[in-house]
Amino acid sequence: MGEAKQLSDKRAAKNASAEASPHASGFRPMSRQWFPAAVFVTGIVLTLFAVYYASRTIQLRTHAQFETAAIRARNSIRERFEIYDAMLHGAAGFIAVEKQVTRERFRKYVERLSIEVKYPGVQGIGFAPKVPASERDAMVAVMRQEGEQHFRIWPDATQPEFFPVAYLEPPDSRNEAALGYDMFADPARREAMERARDTGQSAVTSKLQLVQEISPEKQAGFLIYFPVYLGGAAPQSIEERRARLQGFVYCAFRAGDFFTSLLHEEGMEAQLEIFDSTNTDNTNLLFRSVVAKAEELPFRKTFEEVTTLNISGRTWATRFIAEPELERVWIVILLLAGGLLLSGAMFYLTRGEGRARRAAEHAAAQLQVSEAALRESEERLRNYATELEHRVAERTANLAQSIQSLEGVLYHVAHDLRAPLRSMASFTNILLEEYGSRLDERGSDYARRVSEAAQRMDRLVQDLLAFGRLAHVPVPVVPVNLEAEVKLVLNHFSEDIRSRGAEVEVRTPLPPVKANGGILAQALSNLISNGLKFVPPETRPHLRIFAEKRKSDTNGQVGKVDGTTPSGEFVRLWIEDNGIGIAPEYHERIFRMFERLHPVDAYPGTGIGLAIVRKGLERMGGRVGVESTGHDGSRFWLDLPAA
Repeated sequence: MGEAKQLSDKRAAKNASAEASPHASGFRPMSRQWFPAAVFVTGIVLTLFAVYYASRTIQLRTHAQFETAAIRARNSIRERFEIYDAMLHGAAGFIAVEKQVTRERFRKYVERLSIEVKYPGVQGIGFAPKVPASERDAMVAVMRQEGEQHFRIWPDATQPEFFPVAYLEPPDSRNEAALGYDMFADPARREAMERARDTGQSAVTSKLQLVQEISPEKQAGFLIYFPVYLGGAAPQSIEERRARLQGFVYCAFRAGDFFTSLLHEEGMEAQLEIFDSTNTDNTNLLFRSVVAKAEELPFRKTFEEVTTLNISGRTWATRFIAEPELERVWIVILLLAGGLLLSGAMFYLTRGEGRARRAAEHAAAQLQVSEAALRESEERLRNYATELEHRVAERTANLAQSIQSLEGVLYHVAHDLRAPLRSMASFTNILLEEYGSRLDERGSDYARRVSEAAQRMDRLVQDLLAFGRLAHVPVPVVPVNLEAEVKLVLNHFSEDIRSRGAEVEVRTPLPPVKANGGILAQALSNLISNGLKFVPPETRPHLRIFAEKRKSDTNGQVGKVDGTTPSGEFVRLWIEDNGIGIAPEYHERIFRMFERLHPVDAYPGTGIGLAIVRKGLERMGGRVGVESTGHDGSRFWLDLPAA
């Protein structure tokens, strides 16, 4: 009986051992044999889906940005020509109201326009009077009496009337070559002049070569004509317009110079082609920007859009070409490589896990439970990460669209405001200079107030545009000679310093810094201007400028430039004044937009200057601040990385 019971117990223990360890007999569940391969295939599928989704998202987002840039380019071209059209209207009005236009009066008028600064890209603005054949010699004699000793009307032709270039500003070698040229003798110019004469509106010529092209490097060009009628206003009928035509004011453009300056001012990096026709054949090419081609990469696609523009009665075709940024293309490549590596790693790990499971029979059940829990956790984590990514992407896209829309509105409003403001200021100055003697004291005072208000508003618009550019235009930082920049800015204020009897003390040497020259000059100009302006009455301004080298604080650095940390040393530039001072509670407030502590009547300004200074220093990786007790002057400081 004892031996039988012992044998029964051994068999029961063996059966229990077999049930507890099914793998001991060599059996492997089929569901585990394909699991590593399934993980690998699933990883590849998910990777391909992620790559497709990322590339599609990048393509759609880049295409949307491309369309926005193309619309902005067309709007910029259209707005620039509207500005020039307004300028020609003003010039035509000036000539129409003048009893006798002379070379000197026309030159003074154009100088007031400051076309090199306010109207970039214009080769010249001129006036071509209508000269009947019977008055040709008399007109030549008048021009020679006004100082053009070699003036003649050319080319020689027999026709009832001529339209020679009598006045053309600014005076340079190119414009001098065009004086006396009869533009009515050229078919392309004649067609535009006749169209302007009969419609009473500005008219653009077809693609041509300017007479001013005297250098070996020639460019395509075009002109805009605006008719001048006796009495000023355009007559009702075509016959009256032809009879009362006095001549034409016009602008001459070298297409390459004009459109290059426009693209540079707007910060556009895409390729732009403009054709003088709806036909985009190279024979009609008016302008083509040169953009370096990046090497072809996977998922990289070029975007192109062709649209027509109507400019003063002439139709142009514009072709806008851009490519996605390389950084975005590399995201897709890295995502693909990372997904493949992760899938391979998961395959290797799951296969090793299967081998370990077959070696550990007693831990199989517990391991299966653990794997299920792990997969469930990973799935929840992936779902949460995907949902979070979608939310972040959606909110980022909405925020970017809102900012872009707001910037577009501000940009167009600022551009639209400047043209009428300039016209107000120019005509008010003309009114004071030409008719000031006829106005009483109150009328003169009103006219001066209008001019000052227009100029103040124009400065506000310029400051707004400057602040907007600082926020979005790339800011390259290079070593800058700080001492030379300070001297250059002080030379700009030399007349103001002399008129105020100010004293400026600069303690040299000033160490070099890493900065952007243009933005640094703008910041120095604002601070020096404030130091000269905000002083008590009957007080001579006194400025003291010096610099000192310092080490970065315990936080690590002064700031960051394009994601890189500057060196441990930086330069602090001090600008001290003996002005009215700033109370400590206003030290942070004065660097905000439109913040003013005093009325405009007491101390003029736009309230944006110090905001521009702070934004410019931040973009260059620096800081700005002020020390003042509220009286006995202020001490402004600028921190910049040492060069």
